[in-house]
Amino acid sequence: MQEIAVEESKAPGISEIVITNAENLSNTTYACATSPKDLKLTTLTPVYDSAKKTLTLMTADKSPMSPASVKDIHFGSVSDVNLCGGQFYKL
Repeated sequence: MQEIAVEESKAPGISEIVITNAENLSNTTYACATSPKDLKLTTLTPVYDSAKKTLTLMTADKSPMSPASVKDIHFGSVSDVNLCGGQFYKL
């Protein structure tokens, strides 16, 4: 039986997620993504642009994310239940 080498994707990934018409999301203070395998949290940085009325979510170090590594994306403000706290998935 011959083994076949599988090369990792050369795709650049997702560098940022932009939500348009986001006037009602201007007070977003936290964001995260969960992985589909182990529900590990990746912290995302939310940036609201009042001129464009967009909310942009990106990794803290601005590195791209593989689409296959993202199961869910959560974001909110201090008045919301923080689903990025880490304990939510360990009920």
